[in-house]
Amino acid sequence: MSSARRDLVAGTAPTNIALNVTDLEAWDTSDRLQVTSSQALTNYRAFFSPAPMAGVTSFNGTAPWFGDGLGDASKGDVVFVHQRVKSTPVSGTSTASLMTTAKFARLTDVTIIDGGTANASAQMTAAPQSGAMAIALRSSQFAALAPDVHPTLATVEDGQVIVLSVPHSANYPDMPSTLVTSLATLDVLTDPSDVDYGTIRYGQFLDPFWKEFRRVFFLFNVANSFATATFQSDVPMSAVGAGAITPVVSPPKSPLVNGMDAFSFPSGVGSQPTISWSPPVIGTASSYVVEIFAMTLDLQRYQRRSRWRDDARPQRHFVQGPHRHLASRHSVLGENHGEAGALGHRGCGAVQDWDSAPHGTVRGRIHTVTFRSRVSRLERPPLVQ
Repeated sequence: MSSARRDLVAGTAPTNIALNVTDLEAWDTSDRLQVTSSQALTNYRAFFSPAPMAGVTSFNGTAPWFGDGLGDASKGDVVFVHQRVKSTPVSGTSTASLMTTAKFARLTDVTIIDGGTANASAQMTAAPQSGAMAIALRSSQFAALAPDVHPTLATVEDGQVIVLSVPHSANYPDMPSTLVTSLATLDVLTDPSDVDYGTIRYGQFLDPFWKEFRRVFFLFNVANSFATATFQSDVPMSAVGAGAITPVVSPPKSPLVNGMDAFSFPSGVGSQPTISWSPPVIGTASSYVVEIFAMTLDLQRYQRRSRWRDDARPQRHFVQGPHRHLASRHSVLGENHGEAGALGHRGCGAVQDWDSAPHGTVRGRIHTVTFRSRVSRLERPPLVQ
């Protein structure tokens, strides 16, 4: 599902936007300017040339326009320019990094010119700090999931709690999959201890049809593998409780390929293997997603070669298991992405087959399989947060 204007026209050549920005909060080198438009299907951090100098409250600069389409004022397109600033919440000996919006401009007169430069003025105004989110994060409980990501090789690397906004709906399955923007990003870095940063405030400045949800994200490094594993939990802010943030559903257990341990890099599995797993220990999944990525190794260099989701080729649907399976969308390996109103965790395993390439070069094809258990918002038990 997309939030874009239906008659949106895609650009065909490099395109820029030149902004005259005034009334900024005094610029810090850690600040960011974000450009967001639902109708033009764009959300990106803009890098201007020349870049604003530290301490300034206004500047003129030109930045590339990155978007799936060309904004058109005559079609009613709205472009938001928002200044994100950094602060450092503290919990005991733990210090986090928090990015929120301090000021913004809502532009209704921007028309992007394919292959040219659009000119606009952005007079910034204070973003109402009316958003609130309590962050008592039980990081140790998320770190304890590492053995389910991989029995021996997985370690937690990074954690984030984010308030994201999406056009029209934050509920599964109606949430657009193509555009979200951050209102608050708390990076807890690599601290695995439990923390309580109290209630953070964040700016709410987007149009009323934008809906908010909270994402909890943990990145796991899997040593000696070609993939990272992620924990990602998306809950509409309307359903977020006041308690501590804890895992609601854990990864599926014991993934198998043709009855063999998927974590052990089994070989010779053929082109239509049976993939199975056991239910998660924490929570009850309402559905599962299995994603398969084919990658080629060549002289210790690997690249993503192809990708497909099991519901994209129904005539080759080979996923079997004791539980109800649903594959609703695919994602790029390592991409921060998930379903609204869903609580999921990805674990990973791999299978490999070897063959001889031209000129005697040995190449290996590794099919990385990711497993996600999912609890839909309408089917999950009461949240423990």
